[in-house]
Amino acid sequence: MRQLTSYKGITTTIFAIILIVTLSLFFSFSETDTRDASWWLSLGVLVLAEVISFGFVLQMIESGHEFKASVPAYMSLAAVITIYDAAVLLHIVLFWLIFEIPFKIYLFIHILTLAAMLIVGLLLGMAKIFIRRQEADEQIRIQSMKQLYIILHGARMELDSCQHADRDTLRELLYSLEEQLKYSDPISHPALVLEEAELMEKVRQLDSGVRSFVRERPALHSSDELRQLMLDIAKILRLRNERMTVMK
Repeated sequence: MRQLTSYKGITTTIFAIILIVTLSLFFSFSETDTRDASWWLSLGVLVLAEVISFGFVLQMIESGHEFKASVPAYMSLAAVITIYDAAVLLHIVLFWLIFEIPFKIYLFIHILTLAAMLIVGLLLGMAKIFIRRQEADEQIRIQSMKQLYIILHGARMELDSCQHADRDTLRELLYSLEEQLKYSDPISHPALVLEEAELMEKVRQLDSGVRSFVRERPALHSSDELRQLMLDIAKILRLRNERMTVMK
């Protein structure tokens, strides 16, 4: 927290110095009667460019881990802002100081430059949000596959305390499911949401059934029912993996 405050303080100080230098240069090298509309426009767009850069740097500092996870997106935005800053300086030197073009044309050039920067920046921002959502969904699906494995492993451990005659057969089937799941691609695909939801439901049913079976309540879940449920899970998982292979 202190480090974050320190970075923000340094950034604010640098921005304040740049702003003071900018204002000093504009007001020191101009007379009151020469400060026309183009003069004020040049000062305004230059300060605006500095404020945009300052705000972007502050956002990067405050984002922390998010910045580390989205470096390409942030670097793209940084490049756009840097190009805009350079364009503003070029316009001021070229069109105001050297060529002294009419104010309306000068204003139009700055508006066009700002609009282009905003459009590209918004597109990059939307792309960053889309990528982050995709990554978040992917992480959720990966965690879902891990959860399936944990549930199956827990169910197999439950069977260790069971003395039923079919225990070994059920344990072998569960172990086979674990191995099948272990070597399945953990990175899913949005098109497989329904299959994976059905898979999770079946695995939860199996976990509940195994616990009832271990507690000697075969009336609720018999060994034949558990065996069939395991076969159903294996089939769904196999189909899921086949579809995953085709989609890749």
